[in-house]
Amino acid sequence: MSIDPQLTIYRFLRGYGDGLLADIDAGDAFRPVAEGGHHPAWIVGHLATIGGRGIAMLGGDSPVDDNDWGPRFGIASEPSVGQADGPGWEELVGAWHTVHEVTEALVGHIADERLDAPNPIERRRDVLPTVRDMAGFVFTAHESLHLGQLSAWRRVQGRPRLF
Repeated sequence: MSIDPQLTIYRFLRGYGDGLLADIDAGDAFRPVAEGGHHPAWIVGHLATIGGRGIAMLGGDSPVDDNDWGPRFGIASEPSVGQADGPGWEELVGAWHTVHEVTEALVGHIADERLDAPNPIERRRDVLPTVRDMAGFVFTAHESLHLGQLSAWRRVQGRPRLF
């Protein structure tokens, strides 16, 4: 399969993300920087949800229940204020790790025909025309963008930079 360079980046991003998450506990994970801002719990849940959708697009079984997590963490969802109304911090981080593991195991087994098929997300097809293009975006640029939000959250909290 020919998205191996993206897989290398995806592996790097998991390590970077683990560094960003290392000193965040459940007490801090649901605290936004500003009202309506993305807190770490939403960011990690969003990455797990969208990553799970990416797995499904590649023909795999998503480890995340999109019917439950999609409204909480999908596109255009709003971060919740507390953890009482959704998965806890450990579950969110565990799901993000599982999405990474499933993706890495799946990538080497995808036929070029699937990757070269039209992007199933019509509103993005003009700029990301194939499944290969969309998967490359989901597992690299999208992940990077939201890890950047997490990095910014850390800095506002007075935590050290990692990159």
